[in-house]
Amino acid sequence: MAETMRGAAPGEPVADGPAPQEVSQEVSWCADLAGIRLYRRNAFAVTGLPADTRESGVQRFRQEWQDRQDVAATWPGAAGSPLAGPFGAQEVRAALEAFSDPRRRLADELLWLWDGAALGCSCPDPVHRRHDEAVRCHALALEAAAGHREAAPEERVELWGWAADAWGALCGGPEFARHVAERVRALGDARFGAVEADEVVAAVPRLLVSPFREMAADADLAPGLPELCARWARHAVFAGPVTEVFEEVAREGVRTVAEGLAAVERKRADRGYQDAVLLVEQEVVPAFEQLTRLGPLVPAPRCEEAAHLLAAGLDDLVGDLQDHYVGLIPNGKQRRTVIELAEKAYAVAPEPDRKALERKRDVVRRQFGGSGPVPALETATQTRLRQIGCLSALLLFVVLLIFNGPMMAAAGTFLTVIIYLRIRMVFRLVQWLVRRVRRLVRSVGDRRSGPA
Repeated sequence: MAETMRGAAPGEPVADGPAPQEVSQEVSWCADLAGIRLYRRNAFAVTGLPADTRESGVQRFRQEWQDRQDVAATWPGAAGSPLAGPFGAQEVRAALEAFSDPRRRLADELLWLWDGAALGCSCPDPVHRRHDEAVRCHALALEAAAGHREAAPEERVELWGWAADAWGALCGGPEFARHVAERVRALGDARFGAVEADEVVAAVPRLLVSPFREMAADADLAPGLPELCARWARHAVFAGPVTEVFEEVAREGVRTVAEGLAAVERKRADRGYQDAVLLVEQEVVPAFEQLTRLGPLVPAPRCEEAAHLLAAGLDDLVGDLQDHYVGLIPNGKQRRTVIELAEKAYAVAPEPDRKALERKRDVVRRQFGGSGPVPALETATQTRLRQIGCLSALLLFVVLLIFNGPMMAAAGTFLTVIIYLRIRMVFRLVQWLVRRVRRLVRSVGDRRSGPA
């Protein structure tokens, strides 16, 4: 069973975990680290090997792990780790695989405790201490976010703040880039290129903020993200990566809303109005609300685009339901559903759409607010026709009254009203036929084109 972001117990077999998010095209070699399991996917955290481990140490661990599998299917992980163990067999195999790529191995080393390892660099001791503090705070914060450890809300905020400041000071300083360059030389792997040390340095800030993407999809975690991300974005090295994360979150959110509304449109075309309403309530509206929970993190144009799509889709559905229920007696729940959809369309609509949707909402409230059959609504053309008919009857009555007396005036006016009602009935019949033909044509077109 695929792992969820929260709730997978440490040591349980994990199929694949959440699909790793790409950090960038240039650093796809470490993309599988990205996300809320940033540290739990770390090869050093899983195996417990020290940061200065060479290939011979990895081979010894591999043999030890193979021998252990005869008696246990898990590995305890690093001693003194901030992560809750143990780790499952698949996690251990993935960790061993990570050691085969020198760039991935270095990324894992940079994102785990150095703990006094002989790394062959010229860094002052405080740099290494700050690094390990940053790792511990960030790892503890992510463990709490993933549900692997308990932490009070105040403690979580403090951990995120300490991690942001510690990592920001480290990644934003020259010592970090120098450390990476020295580690590339010390590892001495021919597969490292001259430019790849810079790629590693650029990848680390993106990896560190990558958990925000998964946290944005969690209804419990999303409301606190604006405060957390603001703390990280204070540091110039994280400002760009944080913006990139939420640009992508916003694009996915708009795409989810659009795809959901396309599915609603297909249900409407087949007159599956109940299914269409369920799709709106269970998928489309929650996807939109997920964006709104992120507040200022989501670019305003993306929010407005999603709001316009949702308002227009809800308005179309309400229009179909109005036509569907004309002359019928819907139950109380059905009446409330149509009214709530119209109110939701108005509530989410961006400013340019609000006036028209406010009128539509008021009309729906009147139309579905009673208990009898749903009345038909007059179109603008019908209203004009009625006004013209009334004015014509009045004018005819006055003329006949002046020239032919009251009896002839009354008879002529009565005849005019009868003719007007006949014309109005024919007009409504033509409109009804046009609507049915349009729906039939649209339904046939959808069937020919197949599922989207």
